Amino acid sequence: MLQSTLSELERRGYATTAILDVFARRYLQQYPDAAAVDDRGNTSEAIVCSTELVRGDYGRLLTAAAAALAANTSADTVAITELFYDRHCYDDRCLLSYKNKTGRSDWPRKQNGNIDIRHDSIGHWRSQQVAGIVERLARAVHGHGKRLAMDVKLSRGDIHRNSLENGQDYQLLAPLVDELVVWNYFGIGRELPETSSYVAAWFDDEFGPDNHYISLGLWKTGWFGDTGVLPADEFYRGLVASRLGGAKNIWITPAKDMSDDHWQALARWAKENNRLAQGAR
Repeated sequence: MLQSTLSELERRGYATTAILDVFARRYLQQYPDAAAVDDRGNTSEAIVCSTELVRGDYGRLLTAAAAALAANTSADTVAITELFYDRHCYDDRCLLSYKNKTGRSDWPRKQNGNIDIRHDSIGHWRSQQVAGIVERLARAVHGHGKRLAMDVKLSRGDIHRNSLENGQDYQLLAPLVDELVVWNYFGIGRELPETSSYVAAWFDDEFGPDNHYISLGLWKTGWFGDTGVLPADEFYRGLVASRLGGAKNIWITPAKDMSDDHWQALARWAKENNRLAQGAR
């Protein structure tokens, strides 16, 4: 089914990407000991412990899956999604790995005794773990002549943190992948679409326009925590701002939330953008 879809898209002249989701609900149902534990001691139903991912069977399965997508499909790119650790993992395996790497005797803690999950030492250690995984995935995908992309979160409030708090230090990941896919989900963060211009400009300056996508999420969080779909006019403003900031590549997700109004907004933006490009020649 995947290959038939890829073939049809390629027949129409599109570049294609196969997305590999790192979340592993079915795997963890069979191997619950591999699950990540958050800073409050809760076991995840979908996230694999980062240390288990580095050293365990699931890491080997993930690498094999990436290699299979690259080898057995015609997709131009394999994209990795959901490979981040914001509130996970703080089990005994990870504590031992952290202690061995940093020389510390325990997790850094706040005055109330809770783990300081945004401490830089955790971010650097975890980013090195994630980069180690991505390096293996890159070898597997590049070995079959395909490109590797990776979804990365955005450090809201301080973009210069490089998603360190999510274990995704861009400076470690960028040399390993062909493209970073930046989650610019301003609707979730209750920010103005125009902030996309700054995000795009920053990534353009840091990594170049050809080495990343600005991903516009169609989610909208209300003031009372309710989640809906980003209105089409805000989507349009996000497109305009991203392009003004220098974005050459724009990713839109999820496709299922693209209403007729969203498609019309996209067509309007594309038409205006094409006219501007022709006028600049």
